[in-house]
Amino acid sequence: MDALFLLLIFAALLGIVLAVWFAIMDGKAAARLVSRASQARDHYIGKPGPEKATALTLKRQTKKSWIDDLASNFLPNVEAWRKQIERTGLNLSIGKLAIMALLLAIVGGFILTFVGLSWYIAWPAAIGAGLWSTRMLVTRLVKRRQFKFLAIFPDAVGLMVRGLRAGLPITETIIGVTREIGDPVGTEFRRIADQIQLGRPLEDALWEASQRIDNSEFTFMAIAFSIQRETGGNLAETLDNLDNILRRRRQLLLKIKTFSAEARASATIIGSLPFVVLALLAFVDLEYVEVLFNTSMGRMFLGGAMLSLTVGVGSMIKMSKFQV
Repeated sequence: MDALFLLLIFAALLGIVLAVWFAIMDGKAAARLVSRASQARDHYIGKPGPEKATALTLKRQTKKSWIDDLASNFLPNVEAWRKQIERTGLNLSIGKLAIMALLLAIVGGFILTFVGLSWYIAWPAAIGAGLWSTRMLVTRLVKRRQFKFLAIFPDAVGLMVRGLRAGLPITETIIGVTREIGDPVGTEFRRIADQIQLGRPLEDALWEASQRIDNSEFTFMAIAFSIQRETGGNLAETLDNLDNILRRRRQLLLKIKTFSAEARASATIIGSLPFVVLALLAFVDLEYVEVLFNTSMGRMFLGGAMLSLTVGVGSMIKMSKFQV
C-alpha cells in the first residue's frame, strides 16, 4: 500500500511540473504577442500620456468582502489574479477562490494524513495542491471563454463591415454588435459602447478592452482602428480585410490542430504508458515494484524517469504548437 501511495504522489508531482512548464511557455508566448501589439500601437498612435490615464471610464462596482481583503493580503501578485478572474466573465472573486482552495487543502490534508504520510509532508503538499488546482481552474475558464470569443468574433467584424457600408456610424455598428452577437463578444462590445457614450475615444476604449480580453485577434482590430484614424481611408474596407484575415487565420489554426493531432496523441500515449505499466506491475506483483520506492537506488531511478518523461512529453507538446 505504501508503494501505491508513493505512486500517487509521484503522479501528482509530475502533473505539477508539467503544469508549471506549460504555464511558463504560454506566458512567454503571450508576452511576445503583447509586446508586438504595444510596439504597433506606439508606432501609429503614440504612447498613452498622462491625460489618457485620467480619462473618463466606466468600471464595474464590485463589493469586496472581508474574505477578499484577507485573501489579498496573503496571495502573491493580487492584480494578476484579479485580471485572470475578470477574464473568466463569471461572478468570481478572490475570496471565493480562496475558500475553494482552503477546502481543497483541508480535504487533501486529511486524506494524506489518513493514508499515513507525516503531517509536515501532507499539509504543505495539500496546501500547494489546493492553490495549484484553483489556479488551473481559473486558467481553464479563461481559455474556454477565449475559445468562445474566437468562434464568433469574425461574425462581429463582418456585422460591423455591413453596417458601415450601409452608412451607419461606427458607434451604431458597435451597438448593433451588442444586440446581434451573443456572449462573450456581445458583452465586451457592450462595455466598449458604454465607454464611447460616456465620451471616451474609440481607440482608448478598444485598447482598454484589448488589455482586458488579452486576445491577439481583438488586438489586431484595435490596431486596424488606430491605423485607419491616423492614415485615413475606408474603414469598412479595412475591417473587411481584417475579417478575411481572421477567418483565414482560424482556418490555418484548425489545419495545424488537425496535422498535429498525431503528435499530441503520441505524447498522450507515451506520457501515460509508464504509469499504466507501473500500475499493472503493482497489481500483479507489488513486491517487485516496491523496490523502486523503498530503496535509495530505486528512488534515484524514479527521479531520473520523472525528469526524462517531463522533458520528453513537454518537448513533444511544444513541437506540436505553432504561433500563427
